[in-house]
Amino acid sequence: MAHPRLNITDREPARLGMNVVEVHTEEDFGSLSVGVGITVTGNNTYILMDPITQTEPFLIDPGAGMDIRTRSLESNVLTYTNTTEAQFQGTGVTAVTLDNITMNGNGTGEMFDVTGSAVAFKFPVILNYGSGGTITSSPDVFAPGAVMEFATSGLSLVDSTGTVALTQVLALSGNTMTVFDISGASSGDWQFLSNIIFNDANSSFIHIDSTFPTTSVVDISHCNVLITANFFDGTSLDEMDSRVAAINNKGVKDSRSIGSYVATGNATATTISTSNTWTDINLNASAVAGSNIEGWTLTNTTTGELRIDSVAGFAGEGIASISCNSVGGSQEFQFRFVVNGSPLSDGVVSGVELGSDTNNVALLAPITGNDTDLIKVQVQNIDGTSNITIQDISVSIK
Repeated sequence: MAHPRLNITDREPARLGMNVVEVHTEEDFGSLSVGVGITVTGNNTYILMDPITQTEPFLIDPGAGMDIRTRSLESNVLTYTNTTEAQFQGTGVTAVTLDNITMNGNGTGEMFDVTGSAVAFKFPVILNYGSGGTITSSPDVFAPGAVMEFATSGLSLVDSTGTVALTQVLALSGNTMTVFDISGASSGDWQFLSNIIFNDANSSFIHIDSTFPTTSVVDISHCNVLITANFFDGTSLDEMDSRVAAINNKGVKDSRSIGSYVATGNATATTISTSNTWTDINLNASAVAGSNIEGWTLTNTTTGELRIDSVAGFAGEGIASISCNSVGGSQEFQFRFVVNGSPLSDGVVSGVELGSDTNNVALLAPITGNDTDLIKVQVQNIDGTSNITIQDISVSIK
């Protein structure tokens, strides 16, 4: 049976209970002003009883919010036909939730221009939008199981935080776009846990702007990506940046945490002033960062000091292969790794009675540290004060 139509001047939306509204036409969402928008007040759950065509944007009052759901598959389409205004607008919005609904942007529509709003996509199908629009200062953007299709630009997430778990992302053929653009110096942590099918070679999946703070992390983990485009766009922070943790993915490069350097042909001795006293090795500025270094920085080419550049910190193993000799008769030298000058609980190794002949020593130790911690190799002479020359050294921490 068709729902009886009433004049919009003498009817109120049919309410199913406290804060629950039946929606048969766009007027049921709130007060509609043609050419301006639909004013949304309060925090309501809207149940679509019929397919709805929306011609005016939602103007959501501060402190108000929307939870839009559907009664059935037959009524789960909300089509937005406005080509000039974002569909959801407001500042200080409590939340926008799209639950098990198909949103149709009619080819050109923009979805969001909201600030301060939590946004949740709960298994919606978002189709045929021109743009995802902008979500600013959101306390959370949560998207489990969403399917998204945009034509010219995706969602711009400014100074926001959240978790994104996508089922499928499509870019309309022939357009150049980025699905997610994350920026803002006040941004919090982001997490992408996704099975992503993204099939437009002209486009990119994500842009992480350089304004993203060094105190936050974009975690891209356990993603199964079938993609013909670039995962990161050409100017994005990528898996090699300390603010991006890409782990256990298929179809996109994982981040690696490798601190490494080599020094060869060093002829400068490390001075031993006092027996049984640890001192930094002297490589006379000959250390060179390894070609595979990632998530670390070689900060001192004389001492071989390496810095952890990862908000998530590090836990792994350090290996140092050392070729060295000494003068003044056979002396026993010991080597160790230190973190911020403090010794590890294990990992000291002795060179066997080093003399004028070159000897090889291997140092291996478990290493843990936090962002900006400094790791290096030290040496001591436990028999006397003869100097030692580290001719060649290769350090790898991973």
